[in-house]
Amino acid sequence: AVRGEPVTFEAMAEDLEEADVVYLGEYHTLDRHHALQAQIIDALGSTDRPLAIGLEQVERRCQKWLDQYADGKLTFDELAKSIDWGKQWDNYRDYRPVLEAGRRHGARFVGLNTPSDVIRQVGRKGLKALPKDIRAQLPDEIDADDPVYAAHLKVTMGVMAAAMPHRMGS
Repeated sequence: AVRGEPVTFEAMAEDLEEADVVYLGEYHTLDRHHALQAQIIDALGSTDRPLAIGLEQVERRCQKWLDQYADGKLTFDELAKSIDWGKQWDNYRDYRPVLEAGRRHGARFVGLNTPSDVIRQVGRKGLKALPKDIRAQLPDEIDADDPVYAAHLKVTMGVMAAAMPHRMGS
């Protein structure tokens, strides 16, 4: 039950076992967040339910390498090299405990991110300006009519642009 009170890890894990979907967020550079994510994956992996882990920091085009990693055909370092992860995500090594925990429990991994060049094109010219072949890479339906989210995104992207100008350029 969600009441906002502090709970033990065990009680939280027991509650999470009842959920169909669990979102694990983090500050990307905080090791303790990644360690806690791995601990939660280990707890959920000890049940009979299958695990799927969506990774915002991996582009969808990298799915075949994620599958090879999940199947034990690639090490973490080989995965990172195959998808050129360091170029896309500076602190990709911080996610090693998360991926290793998932693999220990037979999780499937799903790359969730759209290619960065497509994101930049949409940001500059909008969805309607995308060529058909590139638009086909995105979901058929995209609901972009959420003023609260749009305001939040504008602030977030402004902060990111100031903090990481090398990542927000062309």
